[in-house]
Amino acid sequence: MSEKLKIMAVVCHPADAIDGAGGTLCRHAERGDEVTVVVCTHGVDTHDLRRNDRLRFDQRRRGVAGRKTALGRKEKEVVAGMKILGVTDVRFLRFSDKLLTVTPDLIEALARELADVQPHLLILHNPTEALGLGDVGHADSALAALKARYLANTPDFMRRPPGRSFPAQIFFLCMNGGTDQLTAEGDRYGSVLIDITPVIERKV
Repeated sequence: MSEKLKIMAVVCHPADAIDGAGGTLCRHAERGDEVTVVVCTHGVDTHDLRRNDRLRFDQRRRGVAGRKTALGRKEKEVVAGMKILGVTDVRFLRFSDKLLTVTPDLIEALARELADVQPHLLILHNPTEALGLGDVGHADSALAALKARYLANTPDFMRRPPGRSFPAQIFFLCMNGGTDQLTAEGDRYGSVLIDITPVIERKV
């Protein structure tokens, strides 16, 4: 395709875009496509391992970063990582990562981002991950984004009519493997494979 595309990845946690789609996003950025990453949660409560270990095991909790400091550090990590992949448009919604669920606030926040970017392609977690019953928020962030795409195409959210509905296509990240029955019931094998060999070192 000669047309430049607008790609949006909506992920649950700060590291998810790099882990799940970093190579694909890098290849699109290299192609000259506009790539946007939207991170739903701040990741401080579940993904800041150093901070969490100190909170759990150090009774005096010496040197534990405050929430605001930890949040800023997490976002800088993501921005730096995405920059290595050639992606500079990274947006943070800062919802709590203790337990992300589908709420009107999350759906509307995602609808605003969708309406602003108006992507051709949308990349999400698999909404059937652990049959949608997992507790880490991946499936919920995807479900919220799927609901948000309708709102994003309504006059309340869409300020610049693009002459088309968006997104035109949606792709789901492959689920991580697991040994539990919920994971076994889902489809963990992608129907579309992207060759990221030329950029794998950048993803690593």
